[in-house]
Amino acid sequence: ALVRIDDAISDAKSVIDGFLGRRGYLPLDPVPGIVTTWARAICRYLLHQDRVSGESDDPIVRDYRDALKLLQLTADGKFSLGLNDTSAQQG
Repeated sequence: ALVRIDDAISDAKSVIDGFLGRRGYLPLDPVPGIVTTWARAICRYLLHQDRVSGESDDPIVRDYRDALKLLQLTADGKFSLGLNDTSAQQG
């Protein structure tokens, strides 16, 4: 069980790093609370994939989709983490 949890955490981190890396936000120190919330939502979704329905009212699916939407908005420069955005400064 611990290996499965570690794998889900690692996968969630990779997803988040993929989005945030596009804006030059990495490494994050300290990690903003919203990023921790996204990591929890993604990890929870990955751990419950075998029981998750596609229904939008399922809180696990809803939170996962919300996290991905906000990550995409962040990667596109439409949502700010309140950090210096190095890619915007370079452009």
